[in-house]
Amino acid sequence: DHILPKTGFMIAARGRSKELLNELAEGSTIALEKEWANTTYSDFSHLIQAGPMLLSNGVAVTASESFNSSITEKQHPRTFVGVDASNRIIWAVMDGRDPMHSMGGTIAETRWIAKSLGMINALNLDGGGSSTLWWRGIIANKPSDGKERPVPYGITMHSK
Repeated sequence: DHILPKTGFMIAARGRSKELLNELAEGSTIALEKEWANTTYSDFSHLIQAGPMLLSNGVAVTASESFNSSITEKQHPRTFVGVDASNRIIWAVMDGRDPMHSMGGTIAETRWIAKSLGMINALNLDGGGSSTLWWRGIIANKPSDGKERPVPYGITMHSK
């Protein structure tokens, strides 16, 4: 329900960043800077913040990456992406929260499915009610909210 001017944008923040933004008055001018602790990413113009990593070079990545156990150890709908040995990109969505259809998966179960699909590198993306796959104008899975959920971001693919 936010209306932005054509030349405007919105900043969303959590944690300490949210506290800092709340201290600003509406209409304040701010400067945005990016600074990477790890300079590996300095030249990238687009990145995806997600996790945890599921597979790296065919090996299970079991580090929790500080994700809460309610996210990693409970079954949830999942969206994940990976590549196989031929460097083909594989996108997958797992439904959940419906005992008559699918309960979803834990991160360990999602990792197993990723490997079963032939992925050698795989990353868990967003999950829960946000796990919705559209294909050629139709919803190809059964979102756990019973319908698609409005989200502030998404990944889209288009032909050239």
